[in-house]
Amino acid sequence: MARSARKGQEKEININLMPQQEVKGALGTTLTWSLGVGRYLIIATQIIALVAFGLSLKLTIDRNNLTTNIKSSQSVIDSKSEFEQEFREVQSKIQNIKELRGKQFKNHLVIQEFNNLLPKGINLTNLNIDGNTLSFSGAFPTAAQLHTMINSFNGSTKIVALEITELNTPSEEEPKFTFDAEAAIVILPFTVAGNSDGQEGNTP
Repeated sequence: MARSARKGQEKEININLMPQQEVKGALGTTLTWSLGVGRYLIIATQIIALVAFGLSLKLTIDRNNLTTNIKSSQSVIDSKSEFEQEFREVQSKIQNIKELRGKQFKNHLVIQEFNNLLPKGINLTNLNIDGNTLSFSGAFPTAAQLHTMINSFNGSTKIVALEITELNTPSEEEPKFTFDAEAAIVILPFTVAGNSDGQEGNTP
C-alpha cells in the first residue's frame, strides 16, 4: 500500500526546452529573423543540392550519349577511311594507266620521222629506241652530210636535241666518217598521231 501511495504521489516529469513565451524585444526580433533566414538558407541549400544532382545526372546522361555518338562516328569515319583508301588506290591505278598510255607511241612513226630527217648519203649501222631517247650510228663520205643532218634535226619538232657523241675521221681501214649520235623523242606528237591512226583504223 505504501508503495502504491508513493507511485500515486510521483509526478510526471516533462522537460520542455522551448520557451513557453516568445522572447520580446531586440533579442526576440533578432532570434526570429535568424530562424527565418536559417529556414530559407536550408531550403536554398536543398534546392541547390537538388539542382546540382539534376545537373550531375544530366551531365552523366549527356556524357554517355556523347560516348555512344563518338563510337558511332568513329565507326563511320573508319568505314569512310577504308572507302577513301580504296578510292585513292583505284584513282592511282587509273592515273598510272593514263600515264602509261600517254607515254606509249608507235615506233614505226618515230622511224618514219627519223628517215625523213636523215639526209641521203648517210649509211646507218645501228638504230635503237629506248623510251624517249633515240640513239644511232653510221657513216658518211663527206662533212656535207653531217652539216645537212644537223640542220635537219634542228628544224624538227618531233625528234630534237641531236648530240654527236662520237665522230671519227676517215682512215685507211675506214675511208668514211663514222659517228655515234643521240636525239630526244618528243612523245606527244607521236602519241596523237598513233591515236589518230588507231581511230582511222577502227573507222568502218
